[in-house]
Parts: sequence; C-alpha cells; structure tokens
Amino acid sequence: MRKILLLSITMTLGLATFAQKAATKEGIKRMGSWKKGGMFSLNVNQGGYDNWVPAGDADWSLGLNGAVNLFANKAWAGKKKAKAKTWTNSLDVFEAIQNIHDERTDANQFSKLEDRIEFLSRYSVQLKNTISFSTLANLRTQLYDTRVNKNRISGFFAPAILTFAPGFEWKPNTWFTAFLSPLSNRWVFVTNGPFSIAQNLDVAKPFGVDPARGVDWQPGAFAQLTLNKDLDKAKKINLRSRLDMASNYANNPQNIDIFFTNFLSMKVNKWINVGINLDMIYDDDIRQFGWNRTKPGLQYKHIIGVGLGAKF
Repeated sequence: MRKILLLSITMTLGLATFAQKAATKEGIKRMGSWKKGGMFSLNVNQGGYDNWVPAGDADWSLGLNGAVNLFANKAWAGKKKAKAKTWTNSLDVFEAIQNIHDERTDANQFSKLEDRIEFLSRYSVQLKNTISFSTLANLRTQLYDTRVNKNRISGFFAPAILTFAPGFEWKPNTWFTAFLSPLSNRWVFVTNGPFSIAQNLDVAKPFGVDPARGVDWQPGAFAQLTLNKDLDKAKKINLRSRLDMASNYANNPQNIDIFFTNFLSMKVNKWINVGINLDMIYDDDIRQFGWNRTKPGLQYKHIIGVGLGAKF
C-alpha cells in the first residue's frame, strides 16, 4: 500500500508539471481565444428527496431555487507534430429553499432543499482522433450549514471533496465524454467548528474523516461520464448529465462512491424556462441513515421548476 501511495504522489506531481509545460510551449501566437459564458435561473419549484444530507429532513416541498453556471474554455489547434489541446473550466452554484409543513406543530417553515457549489477543470492533450490524455481537478462542497433538530450535520467544507486525477479521455462526438483515471487522488475535508459534527451525528468519523485530522486522503480509481445534448433544437430541449465514480484503494475499494446529477431544461420563450433536476449520491463513508442512523444509503433528490432564465 505504501508503494501505491508513493507512486500516486509521484505520478500526480509529474503529470501536473507536464500539463503546465505543454501549455507554455504552445506560445501566445498559437493560443486560441477564451470562450466564456454562463446561465442564470430563478424558479418556483416543487422538490422532494430521501436521505439528502445537504438539506436535512423532509419529503417534498414547494419553494424557490436559483442557479448560476459559468464556464471558460480554451482550445489550441495542433500543427504538424503538435497535438491539439483543450482546457475547460466550469463553476456551478445551486441553491434552493423549501416551505415544509411540520405536522407536530402545525406550522410552516423554510429550510434548504439544495446547496451545492462546484468547480471542475480539465486540461486535455489529443493523442488520437477521439482519445486524449487529460488531467482533471474537481472541488465540491456546500455554502451553508444544515441542521436537524438544531444539530449541525453538514456545512461549508463539511464535507468538501477535492479530486485530482490524471487519466485518459474518450470523446467520440461533441456531446459525450468518458474519462478514466486508474490512479487518482481524492481528499475529503470535514471542518468541525463551531459545532462538532462528530458529536451531533454520534459517530467517531463523520463522512469517514477523523475529526482530529480534519481530512482523509483516498488514493484510488476515478471515472467520469458527461453528456450535454440538445434533444430538440427547435423546442430548445437540453439534457445535461454527469456520473462520477470513485474507488478508494486504501479502504474497501469494492465500495464505489457515486455522484450522479441530471438536468433537463426546456426554453418556453426568451425568458421562461422549465427544468427538471435529479441527483443521486452514494458514499459508503456517509453513515447517517437507517433506523439507528449508522448505515450508508442512497441519497436522492428531485426538483421541478418553472421560472426565469437567461444566458450570457
């Protein structure tokens, strides 16, 4: 295991240096221009979920959600023996609140339905027509605390998942990409102040992280499948989907962590959008479910929204 960890560090540092040098050698004259843009939406939504850690306890609700999606991409055209290169970056922020009815007190109250901030960056060097060598970096966390019965069970960087993965990318067309890294690095962070998540959850290692250390390093394999396809250009129906799968070589590598997010959008007119969001998470280290709150479980959440949307 020590040899695997040492090899993982060496390979990661070497590939990061290689990617930086490759970008530098391109030169200013051969660098393409940045393609930048984004989307903003504000919707009235109906949502529901089960075992959803970022939101707490509730089954379904009526509320509001907002999203900001930003991207900045760049491409270098290959000449002679030089290979084509791309660098894609995206920043996504999703927030949603819900109005739920408490049957015990017969009162309505607002709480979170969705809370996610995520940055994804990938640098790719083309090897063949559809195959590229890529280095991926991904950070995912939430912005605000989640409390159940006034106990903080999650929050900003509690947890946060940072992934750095060198690997190979297969892109057979313009709307689908498959990425595989047999030797990736994954860090799970859990901050405990000002309230102890470990104490509130009554577990020794919340999200699999020792509270005394605050971070757990997980070398392993990582795969990501992404899809972004216009299903009907005339009606402007678009489907965006992403599946992340991670295996921890150091601890139960057969238990695959999954993050699966899907968004189907339809533009009614210039300003009005209809959107359906479906997310699923399975992490064997998140043991907050079951009758005694000590078992892992599939986290599931859906949101159906109608509202304002604009691209820029």
